[in-house]
Amino acid sequence: MPSKVLMICGETCIKCKFLKPHLEKFCLDNNIPFEEKDVNMATPEEIEWATSLPVVWFDDKQIDYDEALSIISK
Repeated sequence: MPSKVLMICGETCIKCKFLKPHLEKFCLDNNIPFEEKDVNMATPEEIEWATSLPVVWFDDKQIDYDEALSIISK
């Protein structure tokens, strides 16, 4: 279980709009701090390995969209 979650997304990203409420609920239910950041405000280190949005960080591990869905749907 992560100790913090960061979601980097774009204003018009459909995947971001779908994932955000589910990820927020997961964090709320598990007392995990959740932070959302606009891609334009993200540091190069936060998005350097990303191939698409959203970019999700569980602690210091970047996970992709499908992995995030898998984790929060358990």
